[in-house]
Amino acid sequence: DLYREENLFDRSKKLEPKWADAAMGLKGLPNVLDIRTIGLTAGSYVAFSLSLDNSELPILLSNGDMVTYSVNADGDTLTATAGGRTVFTLTVGEDGDWSFDLDDQLDHAAPTSDDSEALQTLVSDGNDGYIAGPSVPFIDFSSIVTVTVTDADGDVATLDELAQGAFTITVENDVPLVDTTETTV
Repeated sequence: DLYREENLFDRSKKLEPKWADAAMGLKGLPNVLDIRTIGLTAGSYVAFSLSLDNSELPILLSNGDMVTYSVNADGDTLTATAGGRTVFTLTVGEDGDWSFDLDDQLDHAAPTSDDSEALQTLVSDGNDGYIAGPSVPFIDFSSIVTVTVTDADGDVATLDELAQGAFTITVENDVPLVDTTETTV
């Protein structure tokens, strides 16, 4: 999904299970989680949550401050903060409902246009510090979404993360543009 920084707002969607008889496994899609399985019967249950391990999320910047992440104890809300400010929150309900609330800016790589989506990242310099890293076109949350399927007699299968790129959020830049064309009155 695409979010424009100049329109900071809350965006909600649902990770809806889609059932298919022909395949087995779990497959992630950008806005929908597609659960394919054989043999799930009435009484089966699918639950979504967020992993406490957010180490695979990119190290982003907000107003020059490093963004850090934390997941609450219930495993349903990830909060990104920088410089004491909440930058965004991602909430994923057990039923697959999710919302993304962008509260502050994210720094973009080479922010020269209003439609840039490349986010600036940091990487370790190997000496307990950080240096500028490669830009990323979106925030990939796939590594922190956990899916648990419980069948009618209590057997449990858990997918600890989705396929890379399966659940992403794109934040478009909000740099104002200067129009240098002359207008004759």
